[in-house]
Amino acid sequence: MKSLLKTTVLICLLFILSCAVTGKPPAPAPDPYWNELARFLAGIPGGPESVFKRFETLDFYRNHTDSMNKFWNRVQRETIELIKPWRGQYIESRAEAGTAFYPFS
Repeated sequence: MKSLLKTTVLICLLFILSCAVTGKPPAPAPDPYWNELARFLAGIPGGPESVFKRFETLDFYRNHTDSMNKFWNRVQRETIELIKPWRGQYIESRAEAGTAFYPFS
């Protein structure tokens, strides 16, 4: 009888311990290629190890970077600067937490 009780307790203990060990496998490291590609397309210089680094010195990429900078300067001037006063009047006190809920992401 003692032997059966010991065996049952041991089996239950092993079962509980085996359940505690299982879990999610570790998440794989993010692939830097996609961030490098996004920066390249946006006209933002990549890091020193970027696969697109060799293109950053070419004329077409300098023209692209200039075009992107002009575009974002225009957006800043014609859109964002117009929104800032409204934001300061209606949203400033609500944005203290620094977190926004965006249900469509």
